Amino acid sequence: ATIQIQQLNEQVGRAAKVNISSGTDTTSLVNNINTLANNLTTVQAVNANQTNINLTATNITSVQNAAANAATATAQAVIATAQASASSASATSAASSATSATSSASAAATSATNAANSASAASGNATTSTSAASTATTQATNAASSASAASTSAANASTSASSAATSASTASSGATTFTLNAQTDELTNIQSGETYVPNDNGQMVSTSGEILYPGWKVNVGWRNFTSIISDKEIRRPLLAVVVWTFTNAFLLVLVSFLMGLTLALIFNFPQLRSKKIYRTLFIIPMAIPSVLSVLVWSGLFTTETGVIDRMFHISTPWLTHPLWARVAVLIVELWSTFPYMFLITTGAIQAIPADIIEAAEIDGASNLKSFRLIKLPLVVRTVSPLLVASVAMALNNFGAIYLLTGGGPTFSNSNGNAGATDILISYTYKLAFNSQEGNNYGLASALSILNFILVGAISIYGLRKMKTMEGIN
Repeated sequence: ATIQIQQLNEQVGRAAKVNISSGTDTTSLVNNINTLANNLTTVQAVNANQTNINLTATNITSVQNAAANAATATAQAVIATAQASASSASATSAASSATSATSSASAAATSATNAANSASAASGNATTSTSAASTATTQATNAASSASAASTSAANASTSASSAATSASTASSGATTFTLNAQTDELTNIQSGETYVPNDNGQMVSTSGEILYPGWKVNVGWRNFTSIISDKEIRRPLLAVVVWTFTNAFLLVLVSFLMGLTLALIFNFPQLRSKKIYRTLFIIPMAIPSVLSVLVWSGLFTTETGVIDRMFHISTPWLTHPLWARVAVLIVELWSTFPYMFLITTGAIQAIPADIIEAAEIDGASNLKSFRLIKLPLVVRTVSPLLVASVAMALNNFGAIYLLTGGGPTFSNSNGNAGATDILISYTYKLAFNSQEGNNYGLASALSILNFILVGAISIYGLRKMKTMEGIN
């Protein structure tokens, strides 16, 4: 309509210019003006129809609000269901709340239907308008149907609430309860009739050996230390853990020292070129964060899909078989340790005076004899304090064990507390934070003290043995 008015204005303007310039009759100009007036009347009728459409949209909003009220009533019914499940004592009141919520939902649905009827009446008044009013009426009818469906859902929720109340009552009647005999200080299970009595560790224990957690604080004295030897459940996995702890530390220090010494001797040849580049490459494992490198190795050791198995076309249970898991742990520990040994042995070899080696060559000593009788004793004398420190670190290398294997694979006779790759410190950690039997901080503290004494004794012995080497010159 707006475009037509603009076009008529342009026609009237052109006609006025022509008539004025030619001096002819202005009858056609008057006719065009009348046509413009008729079009304006049409525009007003269209505006009236638009008003009816807006009224219909208002009715649609009312229907939508009614549907929202029905949805709210449904949510209230669901809440009543949760309350019925939470407490058996309020199950009956929860069912009553659900019934009230259903009544509210039905009232909301009735309001939605009335609003839909009003929308339909408004749609009838706007029949002469555009097709948009008919579409709005259809939407209003759909909204009313949604409100009815919400009412049905609320009724279903009420039924579910009643069922939940019944289930809550049943669950309450089936819950395990105990009675306390104050004279004998015993707990009795009402259902099974089993009796629990207190033990010396601050726990209630049944005749079948079942323990109730948590317990209470008691003074146990030296019992945590004596239980390490007397308790078979602790002693059996502890023996295997201690053996692997020393084996792992010995192999790690020995193999890493030999690797570092061998590389130091190779890169100490005067004829070898680009020695600085090679030495830099071998130090890279020390620059990588240990946590990151262990996690990368864990991915490399994945069975079948890991890089190592795919490269060699094998299927090795690196992290699930006791033997292969220990091999994997040693490989990862060597990766992070041998650069350190390479550095200290390189410095020790370079510190040996050149005239001593030349004198040995003049006396006819071979390279092997010169290494065995001159270089090796002097290198060991120099790095022996660092070797003692390396042993102490290997005995407490918790990070590599925990991140790579978690101490597994787990021993079947250890209650999940010990595994094939567990060392003493990781076994202590599992005892302190055991999810199956509760946190045993007392026993873990006792093992930590013993671990400290063990590492300290080995360090003192190693440092004393170093004094016997001070005469080597």
